Amino acid sequence: MGLRLRIQIEDEQDGGGNALEPLSHTSTAPAKARATPIRSAKMRHLLLVTLYLTILGCEKKSDVHVTSITDSDFRNAVRNGKVETVERFLESGYDIGRIGSGGENALQEGILHFDVGSLLIKRGINVNQQHRFDGSTPLIVACIAGNVEARTVKLLLDNGADPLLKDVNGKAALDYATQYSSEYPNREDTHEYDEKVALLTEVIRKKKRAEQGASVQPPPAPTQK
Repeated sequence: MGLRLRIQIEDEQDGGGNALEPLSHTSTAPAKARATPIRSAKMRHLLLVTLYLTILGCEKKSDVHVTSITDSDFRNAVRNGKVETVERFLESGYDIGRIGSGGENALQEGILHFDVGSLLIKRGINVNQQHRFDGSTPLIVACIAGNVEARTVKLLLDNGADPLLKDVNGKAALDYATQYSSEYPNREDTHEYDEKVALLTEVIRKKKRAEQGASVQPPPAPTQK
């Protein structure tokens, strides 16, 4: 928000010849109607007070706008992929960790749009938040939705999404990616499902290998006699 204020004050000589010269020489008003130095000072004071109150009022209006952001406003921006609006709401102090009335966090809806999902992850949203009712995670949602690219699954995995978490049906992200890849072999987005399967399989393999390595304790070193 910008305010543009143009103030032009003309001061008349006070008879002693020491007054300021007029700022504009185009005025045709009679001399008696033009401001004296004392009157000019009062005008300056009044204008400064008016300017201050105007700015203060605009700031208050801005604060009201910020605090009036509703969950519906935020979720609509997330669902529609309005990344700039989402960012503005977050800059205004909106709580990114809020759980929606449907039981999901914002990432479970925002992950349908790569840019919005990236922003939410960058801002520290919980990538492993499970749906309050069905237990799904953002990663599971990304593996079910056909319009979500494989790069989104990689984004989640690179930022700590757990591929082993299961929903209320006992299924994890890989189960859904594999299911949809095999059920719809002729769909245009089948290659995306295949890539999701490959990404998940590799991460799970590494995860299990690391867990197995941690569980195998090396034998104690022999003591020297």
